Amino acid sequence: MNKILTTFTANLGLITSLLASDTLITRERIGVLDTSLSEIQIIEQFGQEVVSTRELFVEGELLATQTLLFEGTPRELIINWEDEETRDKISSVSIEQPESPYATSNGIRVGLPLTELVKLNDNIPIQFYGFGWDYSGYMPRFTKGPLSESYPWLAAVVGLSDADWEKYGNTLMNELAGDELQSSDLPAAKEIPLKLVNLIINVEAGESVSETGPDDETGLPSEE
Repeated sequence: MNKILTTFTANLGLITSLLASDTLITRERIGVLDTSLSEIQIIEQFGQEVVSTRELFVEGELLATQTLLFEGTPRELIINWEDEETRDKISSVSIEQPESPYATSNGIRVGLPLTELVKLNDNIPIQFYGFGWDYSGYMPRFTKGPLSESYPWLAAVVGLSDADWEKYGNTLMNELAGDELQSSDLPAAKEIPLKLVNLIINVEAGESVSETGPDDETGLPSEE
């Protein structure tokens, strides 16, 4: 009986580990996606039926053509490429589905309240861009605290759930609007239930869709 119980416990641990690995976010792997794969390899591994493309527009201009894996499902992953012609090297992967199961080992995920993210950062304030423009709530990367050391490759976007917009939308636009950096320790940021609505995993070092600044060719905000 003890042998059976021991075997069951071991198998349960293995199953739990495998399930966790299917949703774990690292720089090298996001769930089942190996971030070293090309688009051709992704199609070969998962099938054309779960791989699609979409165009990303910023300030009215086409910025990139993205590849989507499991589009429209909680497991959706949005892939940006170093070279859109060859699509052989991933530059970054975005996660934005509200019910997304993906998370880092310490629980950073879409839907995590900003207040909880600050706690994970040893209560060191976190900066993000103001609202009311194309980069509303954009958090280029963690610049201070333990999260900056553990996740130098992770960027994010904070915002409101659809359900919270009716109650807090006016306050957000009055108190946290504009294309300047805001901070989680501002009174309005503490009052409004901001949460992570997008995670961006920067696979390659250097400039990418989520890392570059407003004065360069991509038009994306910098952290300065």
